[in-house]
Amino acid sequence: MKTYTKDEFDDLCEIILRVTGNRCDAKRLLRDLDGLLLATGNDKKCSQRSLLWKEFSEEDLKPSEKAKLFNQVSKADNPLDPEVCVPDIRPEFNAKIGNRWSARWKREGREQKPTLRELTWDGLSNSEKSEVRKMAHECKRLADPLLPL
Repeated sequence: MKTYTKDEFDDLCEIILRVTGNRCDAKRLLRDLDGLLLATGNDKKCSQRSLLWKEFSEEDLKPSEKAKLFNQVSKADNPLDPEVCVPDIRPEFNAKIGNRWSARWKREGREQKPTLRELTWDGLSNSEKSEVRKMAHECKRLADPLLPL
């Protein structure tokens, strides 16, 4: 998530006011949106609010259903495609990728964050593509350990 400077924040407020015909408290709207991003875990840190949001906002899938979705991801031509990596499993898969790659990418000096929002399949090396498939397979096994490998 981008952190806005005061000037950028003021510019965004001005745009919102123009679009809504001054019928909106733009500063409050932007603060609320920022709070929503923090609460839903779409921020730079994994906060207590984001954990609570995830706990109460997700409908629980059966472990076998979640495992099937991760299996589809692991076998897809493009596992990062939002049509394949659907919202039901995206937060979990995003966390897996972030946990696995964040420290390494930082050491390598990469400016891009290893998140599903930032990654493109074509932008990954062959070894990273292989790792993505392995991570999806690991998530499948964790989702339903009773399923055959």
